[in-house]
Amino acid sequence: MASFPVLGQTVQYPLTPELQNAIRITWNISHWCNYQCDYCGVMVFSRRTGEKQQHSFDHYPVEDWLAAFLRLKQEKIIVKMLGGEPFVDRVNWKRMLSGLLEAGRFEIEVFTNGSWNADFFRDVPTPEKVHMVVSFHSGQTKFEPWRERLLRIRDAGFTIARAITVLAPENVEDAESFLAIMKFDGIQAALTPMTPAGIYMHKKQMAEQVSQLIEREVTPAIAWMQAQRFKTKGMPCFFPSVSYDLEYDGRIRVSCLDIPSTNFIREALPEGPRQAAVCPLDSCVGCMEMVYSMPVNPFVEKPVRLFGELDFAEDIRSQWRHTEQNPNHFKETMSSALMPDGKTDCYEAFTSLVKETAPPTIDIPADGIYQAMPDVPVLGYIDGFQQAREARASERIMISGWAYNRSPLGPVKQVRMTMDGRNLGVFEDFYPRPELPQLFGRKELLEVGFQGLIFLPGLRPGNYDLTAVAIDHNGQEHPLPPQPVNIIG
Repeated sequence: MASFPVLGQTVQYPLTPELQNAIRITWNISHWCNYQCDYCGVMVFSRRTGEKQQHSFDHYPVEDWLAAFLRLKQEKIIVKMLGGEPFVDRVNWKRMLSGLLEAGRFEIEVFTNGSWNADFFRDVPTPEKVHMVVSFHSGQTKFEPWRERLLRIRDAGFTIARAITVLAPENVEDAESFLAIMKFDGIQAALTPMTPAGIYMHKKQMAEQVSQLIEREVTPAIAWMQAQRFKTKGMPCFFPSVSYDLEYDGRIRVSCLDIPSTNFIREALPEGPRQAAVCPLDSCVGCMEMVYSMPVNPFVEKPVRLFGELDFAEDIRSQWRHTEQNPNHFKETMSSALMPDGKTDCYEAFTSLVKETAPPTIDIPADGIYQAMPDVPVLGYIDGFQQAREARASERIMISGWAYNRSPLGPVKQVRMTMDGRNLGVFEDFYPRPELPQLFGRKELLEVGFQGLIFLPGLRPGNYDLTAVAIDHNGQEHPLPPQPVNIIG
């Protein structure tokens, strides 16, 4: 049994009776998705090719996957299915769902964008045992067609655990109406704080409007993780004790821990800890299941249990009921507990998310030898991108670069990525590049880096230029030197 120092005390965290015979398998079923959301952090691809891809059914047939799941002996098994969009490969997916449901002992959770036709799945057995989290993405679909599909999914018998929208900049203005309409339809809705990813990889602060929305809608347990800034290293957590990550190629590993993986199709599950593990990560992903697995979180119900999507939906409903009775419920609840430092109350830590943080200090020696600044209004480059110079059409790539405006009137406001006259994404959040002040001898070149994920357009094979266009304080455009990209197949 492990011991952990928490706020100056030594506390032991053995597995609870419920957790001793329960597991959760998070299945990354594919990276194939029909959406291209700017704030997504998954390297999804938009179409299938003739070669083996990052999809479970490209690696093993449905029969092999079903046989592997049916070998599991635990009494309670949650299978959480992520992507990509699981429902895109609808024939294999329907067979997979039907096989698991016929077994009668799996609780299935599916994250989907709801873009599929529910009529095709109406003959799936006991569809109510499939608990869905259906997400609305305003940049990919209009609301009314999405809502119509959502209601048809419910009418087909599936359980809608939550309908969600991510509080990315492009979704914030529609958040209020989204919540109101979902309430009218009798569907539990939730607003999901955006994890910095995609083109927002270096977005450090949430807007005050977003913070206010979260105060009304998010549960204190989730807000605690936000206030903690996902820094959980060294804290006790039950998540690795009961959770496994299953990849599309059959590799399965104990979640979060550096334990050798096994092949789910052919071998037994790898052995995980039988007590709460010490978090080894500098930064937690912060998914709902992880948040509700941390016994040091003052807003997690004790004893910790195998928290599922229906449990989370009930926690959100409870938060709503309390807030309707007392608009200050969230503030009062968060203020009633301290952060792990034993000094800061949780509400104060949460509200600090909207405060600006100072950039790191840079020492520029007076007698240093520095590179001369080119005589251009805006200086910068694309200095790195994934899959060096070659990628598929509609594929997602990681790029990085920097842009510096020499004018004393203000820094570069944004960088727009283009190819073949098409806009691929706009970066407005800049991060420190300490090597640039050291190279040019100017401290003002620090917060000039941009980095993130962008989707390439669906172009024919050939050579194209990837260009970053810097927009200065007056709105003038300054193209940076382009980088050649070879689009293949």
